[in-house]
Amino acid sequence: MYPMICPGNGYIMFRHDGIFIDGREDGPSAMLRLSASSRDAAARKDADPEIEKKIAAESKWAIGHLVNHPPAGTMPNVETKPVDIDESSPAEVSLALSKINFNFRKPCAGDKLLRTVVLVSKRDLENEEIWLDYKLESDNAPLWYSPVKQRPP
Repeated sequence: MYPMICPGNGYIMFRHDGIFIDGREDGPSAMLRLSASSRDAAARKDADPEIEKKIAAESKWAIGHLVNHPPAGTMPNVETKPVDIDESSPAEVSLALSKINFNFRKPCAGDKLLRTVVLVSKRDLENEEIWLDYKLESDNAPLWYSPVKQRPP
């Protein structure tokens, strides 16, 4: 899937374990998301694909599209953390994340049900922009990108 989804896609996030998360809402990404969503909804007899889409769109957990890279001189106020969902995960977390995240392939026996990332605030936030260090490679970065200079501890 990498060659189909990744070229020119600025909404890809890679985990250290090789999993990549695609946050793009159009093009091939949207086609794969719709396919995976329909597949997962079909497995649940009471699922309605239109209701599933609405739940995902309105989810309080789905804010990745609101996160920007900080401008020069501004420090990030959130960071990413990998999260793996399995049978022992709290039901609310499992349900919320499964409504907005889809596996390209269904998990095999022994796999985690879902492997994703969440944003964690570095401090209390209120009525402010969400800043995440995109950690782009400087030689391939767009002109607007400014690497975050880490402050000494």
